[in-house]
Amino acid sequence: MKGISPERQMLLMLLLALGFDQLSKEGARFLGFSTTFNPGISLGWFGVVSPEVLTMITIAVIVFLWYQFRKTWLEYPAVAGMFFGAGLGNVVDRVWYGSVRDWLPVPGTAITNNLADWMLFIAIALFAISLIRTGLKEQK
Repeated sequence: MKGISPERQMLLMLLLALGFDQLSKEGARFLGFSTTFNPGISLGWFGVVSPEVLTMITIAVIVFLWYQFRKTWLEYPAVAGMFFGAGLGNVVDRVWYGSVRDWLPVPGTAITNNLADWMLFIAIALFAISLIRTGLKEQK
């Protein structure tokens, strides 16, 4: 996305990730996919923690990660936008439903996730690969 500032690239990707996540969850419900409400984080961990506390912790983690790695995030604006948009997608669910709506089955397991969870995983993997590649180039 040449000609667009990294901040705008990140914002555009954030809005796309957030929008696709929310649309996929509504679409799954509308199309009759089995949807579960996960009060915890991935794999149902911390499901006994109150939704309000888990929401505040999630927001705190998002803010911390933004400020801790701000300079690095802006080097990879599309990945950053995907990560933060997906994280906010799950925060929106927590605020409105008190839990996260999961509907995508994880192949070979009885676990369901949502599009935001997959985008978070992909963004973290891409971010890690980018950092490793940068480190390898600097060593040469």
